[in-house]
Formats: sequence, C-alpha cells, structure tokens
Amino acid sequence: MYQQRNVATVIIFSIITCGIYSFYWIYVTTRDLNNYLEISDMEPAIELLLCFLCFPYMYYWIYKYAQRITDAHIKAQIATTSDEAIVCLILAIFGLSIISIAIMQNNLNKAWAVEQSEGI
Repeated sequence: MYQQRNVATVIIFSIITCGIYSFYWIYVTTRDLNNYLEISDMEPAIELLLCFLCFPYMYYWIYKYAQRITDAHIKAQIATTSDEAIVCLILAIFGLSIISIAIMQNNLNKAWAVEQSEGI
C-alpha cells in the first residue's frame, strides 16, 4: 500500500529540517509513483542524486512527477480537471517549491485514498 502523508506535516518537516525532508519526500514519491504506474525509467536514488547535485534538475523533477500524479489520477479513475505540472513548476521557479510539494502531496493523497479503498 502507498502511504498518505499529511500535507501540513510534509511542509513542517521540510521547514524544520531545512529542506532535508524534501529530499526524502522526493525519494519516496518517485519510488511510489514509479511502482504504482509500473514505470522503470530511472531509479529513485538516481533521481534524488540528480535533484541534489544539479538544482535545475529539481525543476524538471517537479514538472515530470506532477504530470505522473495526473497519470496516477487517471489510473485510479479520479476525475481530473487540469494538469497542475505547469503551476508546480512556476511556483518552484519563483522559490515556492514548498507549495509545489504541498500541491503534489495533496493530489497524491487522493490517488492513494482510492488505492487503499480498493485494497480493502
């Protein structure tokens, strides 16, 4: 099963740890989405390393995984009205990546809630 995370907790932990928790979040989000969508294009550890070593890659990661969250919504048969990848990318570019993470986690929680209800 995939773990739902409280959006406020993700934000608070990211702030308290000066962004270290954000890197953990990137790893588990990459792992969970790749498993759920059955994608194996890149290992979560490599994605994390690229985000850590090459900061512009993090913008790409936010965009790519926001799109994959939309794909997860489609797989979970959740009605999606818009792809929020562009919004998340723009927020990150303007230094508001914490808000991008919050949006992405909120959307992930919706997909994981459907997954958990089907698994019961």
